[in-house]
Amino acid sequence: MFTICRDALEREGELSTRQLTERVMRAKGLDVADAVLARAIAFRVIQNLTMHLRRGNLAEAGRQRLRRERIWKLP
Repeated sequence: MFTICRDALEREGELSTRQLTERVMRAKGLDVADAVLARAIAFRVIQNLTMHLRRGNLAEAGRQRLRRERIWKLP
């Protein structure tokens, strides 16, 4: 999962958690329109990226105020 996110960040620059979740779902061939599945994948993406943030592999570019989600970038 981190490899998919890292590749997306390298190609596209800063991305939100929601955008990264969509990239992961598309890469794994999952239904992006399934809201329940998207929420479950989003929790896994957040856990995975937070772990890599603490290790220094990722950086937080900020937060979207209205949606209360993180914006991720490579260090």
